Amino acid sequence: MVILREKDQGPIKSYVDGYVSGYKSFGSYGDVIVYSRGDGQNPVIHRAILWLYYNGDRTWSAPSLKDYPAELWACTGSTDYNRLSGTLTLMGLVHYIGSDNDPPSLDLDQLVKKNSDSGFITMGDNNPTFDQPSRISGVDGLISDSQIQTVAWMEVPWAGVFRMVFISGKLSVVDEMVPNTIPCLIAAVLLIIFILIGVSFLFDYFYYQKYRRELDKEMNALPPSFLVERRRR
Repeated sequence: MVILREKDQGPIKSYVDGYVSGYKSFGSYGDVIVYSRGDGQNPVIHRAILWLYYNGDRTWSAPSLKDYPAELWACTGSTDYNRLSGTLTLMGLVHYIGSDNDPPSLDLDQLVKKNSDSGFITMGDNNPTFDQPSRISGVDGLISDSQIQTVAWMEVPWAGVFRMVFISGKLSVVDEMVPNTIPCLIAAVLLIIFILIGVSFLFDYFYYQKYRRELDKEMNALPPSFLVERRRR
């Protein structure tokens, strides 16, 4: 289960920005965003990869690429990050190290013909391509700021199991889609119970020790109730 935050609570960092600065969320660089794709379709929760500014002359600007390693990206039309054209390819995405998939790419010239608005290239962590050429985004162009609804903030492990079971009505769907979730959830619940028992035991122990010290202090402060005769040797 993902807990979201408002997008206005801080700047959205792309994968390229995160790679340069070391910022990570949900196991990889950059922020994961929730954006609308219109036409009554469900919103998409994918990672922001790179923000592109449209220059107005059929070229694009990507200032984030300035400090991004040159060996991790390529553009057929131009290698100037301020005047990109042709096909842009990003080879450095963590998800594809050791993968048989080709590095994801985007035809910027075709993007101009469809929609010349500035915005994010987006991509799902388990997907082989960007959202834009695959039509996952439901739009012809990049993901603009107005389309972004919220930003993924943190996750609660395994909590989504209950919703999956409630919607499908089958417990087996959990094992099919997210194996080992139920055993992990049970283990987590047991761990929490043991932690609570341990904390309660420590609290009782320290309280008892404090009570003994205070009792001993009070007993030592009391005057003797009778005289004790010293035994003669």
